[in-house]
Amino acid sequence: MAKVDEIYHKLCEEILESGYWYTDESRGIRCLQLSSKTIEIPLDEFPLLTTKKMFLEGIVGELLWFLRGELLPS
Repeated sequence: MAKVDEIYHKLCEEILESGYWYTDESRGIRCLQLSSKTIEIPLDEFPLLTTKKMFLEGIVGELLWFLRGELLPS
């Protein structure tokens, strides 16, 4: 498991252990939250592939579109 995943999983465990429940009145959904927690990850250590599959053709296509400097069609 990548270091990024370990940090994320530790945060999730802390939320499950120490978090508190509240109800989001606008949506009527119960949520578990832990305030004032952040994780800092240097981008050079952030892997592209973590826990889900990525659409490689879409990533390459978007990168090429960005490098060509094209605008979105109107």
